[in-house]
Amino acid sequence: MAVYRWINRQPNRVFWRSFLRFGKREKPGDQRGKLRAAAHIADRPSVVDTKQHYGDWEGDTVLGARRRSALVTLNERKSGFALVGLIRRFKAQTYRDKCSDSSTPFHNRSGER
Repeated sequence: MAVYRWINRQPNRVFWRSFLRFGKREKPGDQRGKLRAAAHIADRPSVVDTKQHYGDWEGDTVLGARRRSALVTLNERKSGFALVGLIRRFKAQTYRDKCSDSSTPFHNRSGER
């Protein structure tokens, strides 16, 4: 006999019905963090959008399973040159270190644009 039929035949079925599941389970909400002080892409200087000079870099991350590791991509906007690095532990400090270590040889040392 099915569990639901057995409960419906009991004299105190109201008590037993409280243990049953009805409908779909509720899915947990979005667990990702929110960016608080990030600059919006529309706020960057208009000269960067023209891609007329070298030295404007754009970065992005590709997160791994369970947000433990990540790929960091740095793209130079005019040439399309890309640097890709792996971060085994995805933390803010390791991300900053990887970005600065990867792009150091390519910085415009004269300061000119």
